[in-house]
Amino acid sequence: MYKTFNKFYRSNSLRHDLLEAEEIVIFGHSLGIIDYSYFRDLFLYLVSDGKNKDNKRKVTIFTYDDKSRLEIMAQLRNMNNKQTELLYGFNDFNVICT
Repeated sequence: MYKTFNKFYRSNSLRHDLLEAEEIVIFGHSLGIIDYSYFRDLFLYLVSDGKNKDNKRKVTIFTYDDKSRLEIMAQLRNMNNKQTELLYGFNDFNVICT
């Protein structure tokens, strides 16, 4: 499934907006393959450019339960070349189960 193939899909600046945001709250996304394209650049940025304290971001991900938290963490690990510890080390990063 390609979102851009949908006739209702419209251009947006989501990728730029995410990279410029100081605080990012993600709710209702599994960060799966369909969501991956939106968030890949953001999470790569957070583990590479986050080394500069001026680039530190507050990132909160809300998810349903511990099972979904583990799935999200596995997705983040895949997106970040197995560097999830850098998300915590360079950012104010939290995954909260509702």
